[in-house]
Amino acid sequence: MTDVGERSTRVLKSILRRLVRDDWQMTAERQRLIAEALGRKPETILEIDVGYDFAVAIVDDDWVFRFPRRSGVEEALELETLLLPALAPPLPVLVPSFDLGPEHLLVRDGRLVGVIDWGDTRIGDPALDHAWLLNGPFADWEVDPDLRRRARFYHRLAPWYEAHYGVFTNQPANIERGVAGINDRL
Repeated sequence: MTDVGERSTRVLKSILRRLVRDDWQMTAERQRLIAEALGRKPETILEIDVGYDFAVAIVDDDWVFRFPRRSGVEEALELETLLLPALAPPLPVLVPSFDLGPEHLLVRDGRLVGVIDWGDTRIGDPALDHAWLLNGPFADWEVDPDLRRRARFYHRLAPWYEAHYGVFTNQPANIERGVAGINDRL
């Protein structure tokens, strides 16, 4: 494992042991954990997002720190932390996130600079990640016709996933959006 991978794993385990919270705020404890992980005090901490599972901060424009917001997500974060450093040497290679959407794209000055939330990564069909991209902001991308066909299929299924996720997590807004999307795509 790379030096960065080993440090990431140490940081992750430290955070998971001490810091599962339901609120998102850059507490003194979180600042201390970030400084401990970096081996120095960070210059900037930008709190950028709160998802269902994690709160996210960009530190010194180079590091992304994710803090669990609820119990039960530690295993996915551990898998992600172990998987991504192992994938770095052969990159670029396409590894589907299986949860790619606008809320997981980090954009700075109009350019894509990163993708967060790889907790659902599995070996599978990359067309799933292309479902939103090819049926939304990048409809004109030139891709293999079979990839486009599969992406269209997954795009039609997406509202079903959103409705299911809403039921599973007891989030009525997701259920409503999912049902509306199902009706639009029937």
